[in-house]
Amino acid sequence: MTEKVDHPQHYNSHPSGVEAIDIVQYMGFCLGNAFKYVYRYQHKNGTEDLKKAIWYLRHQQTVILKQHIAVTHTATNDYHRIITAEQNKDIVRVLEIIWDVSFNDHNKKELEEAATILEKFVT
Repeated sequence: MTEKVDHPQHYNSHPSGVEAIDIVQYMGFCLGNAFKYVYRYQHKNGTEDLKKAIWYLRHQQTVILKQHIAVTHTATNDYHRIITAEQNKDIVRVLEIIWDVSFNDHNKKELEEAATILEKFVT
């Protein structure tokens, strides 16, 4: 596979060096997409990606999570590398909320906080 398909630059450009799939493969569809769009927004589609993340965060609030998803030690380490390398505290907070709702049984209502934070970047 080519680099554009197998390891696209916009998924490898974060200062953490972690590729998006290393985290999102353990999340549900909506939260995984939200995480991905926030993770890559500076390296691909800018505010368009943040608008997509907001949509997924708000949609997830209408979905009942029926099972708790287990996370691997590697994914946890990669997540901490991303959070440590991310310089924007608002983006850190959004990624923390997505992670906590995905893996730590946090209330889905926190997703609205994440969406509101992202709206500051797109308005």
